[in-house]
Amino acid sequence: MKKIKKIYSTVLLLLFVFTSAFAQEKSIDKVTINGISYYLHKVGKKESLYAISKVYDVDIEDIKLVNPSISTGLEKGKTIKIPVFDSNYKYHAVEKGQTLFSIAKLYDVSTEILTENNSFVSDGLAEGDILKIPRTAKKQHAEVVFEQDNNDNPGDVKSVIDFVDNPCGNFNYGGQVFKVALLLPLFTEENKYMSFTGESAAKTIKYYQNSKLFIEYYEGTLLALDSLRKLGVSIDLHVFDTRNSVQTVKDIANMPIISEMDLIIGPVYSAEIKAFAQEIAGKNINLISPLESKDSLVFSLPNVFQVNSSDDIRIKKTAEYISKIDNKNIVIVHGGTKTELRMLESVRAQFAAANCSFQEISFKKSSEVYKLQSLLVKDKTNVIFTLSVEEVVVTNLLNRLMTVVDRYLVAVFGSRRWETFSNMDFQYYGNLNIHYHTNTYSDDDAVEVIDFANKFESIYNYEPSEYAMHGFDITFYFGQILKKYGKNFNSCMEKEKIEIEGLHTGFYFEKNLPSGGYENNSVYIIRYNEDFYLKKMDSHRSMISIFGTEE
Repeated sequence: MKKIKKIYSTVLLLLFVFTSAFAQEKSIDKVTINGISYYLHKVGKKESLYAISKVYDVDIEDIKLVNPSISTGLEKGKTIKIPVFDSNYKYHAVEKGQTLFSIAKLYDVSTEILTENNSFVSDGLAEGDILKIPRTAKKQHAEVVFEQDNNDNPGDVKSVIDFVDNPCGNFNYGGQVFKVALLLPLFTEENKYMSFTGESAAKTIKYYQNSKLFIEYYEGTLLALDSLRKLGVSIDLHVFDTRNSVQTVKDIANMPIISEMDLIIGPVYSAEIKAFAQEIAGKNINLISPLESKDSLVFSLPNVFQVNSSDDIRIKKTAEYISKIDNKNIVIVHGGTKTELRMLESVRAQFAAANCSFQEISFKKSSEVYKLQSLLVKDKTNVIFTLSVEEVVVTNLLNRLMTVVDRYLVAVFGSRRWETFSNMDFQYYGNLNIHYHTNTYSDDDAVEVIDFANKFESIYNYEPSEYAMHGFDITFYFGQILKKYGKNFNSCMEKEKIEIEGLHTGFYFEKNLPSGGYENNSVYIIRYNEDFYLKKMDSHRSMISIFGTEE
């Protein structure tokens, strides 16, 4: 894979996009098109979509919906439409080849309802038209059944997970079939009515935009089932489409077949996980939260396993890593937001627990940027730790550090969300030794990763994303746990004291509270080297240099 992909790769890029925050004032120019009102906003210099959305209090996705051309970026001086949407409706942008009938089918409403709410459709539909769909029209969704990949495909994925036989209780696996439920927002109805035209249609892989990454996650899961089968583990997979709907996951939770499950993976979003967990409480089924990083459920439910670590765990592991750096000077930088100030208390506690002294500075005002140099120390490693994911704060910080990096040794610890910033200069990564904490990292040169990528591409005809590897790792890891301990493995995880590394995800689960569930404590520290490659640092060494380990 090309080096440049390393710069922009991220598992959770799906959920968080932050861009430049230099927004103009709210426009007073308004127009009405097909019954929908829009502000007309002229894009200013260095103005970002995120900033514009905040000025108008409109979701970024709604702005993209009515301005499809900005998917490749904002253009200075161009006028874009800012929608004034009614919360009683959902909105749909008509795609090429769609008809009134296919859209009605997509949302399970009648064509008459669409016509009543969108009078202009009587003159015909055009690509890009925005339709209002009443939110009161709801559809009950049943179980989605997929054919499983039962073929002996060439190029088997080599496991990077080794389990030592360490039984808990009296469980002995005798080849029985484990029933596993996978709950993902696949939007199968929307994909069912996707249309293709033109000479390249037969070669085009096109998904409904909100489901693409989760379809790849599902495909990675299928490869894990194939690998488990070859290791003697039999799994009967039941796939459910959550449609990113709390009501849908409640309906799924109350299906009789759910009580038969030995393991449930998903749902993926916080509100859905909470609703689903509450519905199945008392059924004694272990529930895997694959992507959410809020740990509130883990504290209260003993059957929940959270794969993505919370901020507190990541901060703790980062503080432990930084504590091993010799001759260091730690400076904590924050932007003064409510979120950062809440997290700052945890940061202080974790650094104190790691026996690290530190200084603090707030970048709430631009003038405070210039105070930073007074906190730096020559002949020491200046560790700059910041919680900020605000692009203005981060770029001000990094720009200031670039002016002194020739006189001070600097290592910056921040968030991988920075990769989505529009103004991140590549030179920052090498010159400022930027480090991130993460649960996920894949080495493109590792034999196992290459084998997985080759097999995935041979079956699905495109390169796997991080979501595909994440789906593989979670299913493969917990498939092995089922074989080792049986369905009640939550009572056995205290015996799993070895950190396991998958293709992409690390696993080491610990309880937060005796009565609670398990949270993943496997956190990687990764750094960009001078060639802009991500490198995983050796966080287990007793003492590290600024570079963490030898290059």
